Amino acid sequence: MGGEIVGLTSESQGRAESAGKEWGIDFPLLSDPSCQLVTFMNDNGWIASTIERSADITESGGMMETAIGGSYKFGMLQPGVLALRGAITTDGGARSTGAPPEILLSWGSVPTADNVNGAMGRLHQKDAMAALQLSLSGDLSLAYPAVVQGKTTRSHQAPPRPLLYALLIANGNFLYPKPLVLDPDGTGDIKSRLKTAVMKLAIAVGAVGVGFFTVPRATAVGLVAYAVFAVRAGGPLHYINTYWKPQGKPDASKL
Repeated sequence: MGGEIVGLTSESQGRAESAGKEWGIDFPLLSDPSCQLVTFMNDNGWIASTIERSADITESGGMMETAIGGSYKFGMLQPGVLALRGAITTDGGARSTGAPPEILLSWGSVPTADNVNGAMGRLHQKDAMAALQLSLSGDLSLAYPAVVQGKTTRSHQAPPRPLLYALLIANGNFLYPKPLVLDPDGTGDIKSRLKTAVMKLAIAVGAVGVGFFTVPRATAVGLVAYAVFAVRAGGPLHYINTYWKPQGKPDASKL
């Protein structure tokens, strides 16, 4: 279509490039740990993009560091898609000057409990391209696509929340939920980790089933004990409920 695609992340440049290689991404990925560029785009009303800045995500020893081995010093970007046409000039600060670029497509994920804090309900690439093609033809009716986040039936979406939570907890050996992500240095195989988590969950379910047939009382006591552990402060379910509590929403009034 004559445009250029650029990926933006608040991860380090090295980790971004490793992820790009792992996922076969063939366009540039740029690191913006301070989230200055997305803040600039938000301030100019081009997109309403969420930057999560809670202590769990930015502070050393917080939830994010425990889960993936690193934190985000200034904030973590939620998924977003923005397509602009036209030159961009600035005053050297946070505001653009001159004629504003034309917004061909603008969508930002709003983290809620329904979309597992942004993990689900994302704009599908086919919908994004269809909207962009329409905008390029002069019809901007889909420039701000309405997506019912967390309720889409696209096959690329995450599994139902209960199953997703169970897989994350299994990936953390049932002690805490651990995201299925690359290592902090950008290495690792996400697909194999997913398969391992599925295997752990299947073994756990099978063991509980066998336990109820052989030693039902001991199994019931064990499940109750684990349930108490899971919901207490620091337990896996408490951990999940704390993390997936929305940390704030973008200012949609700017659009």
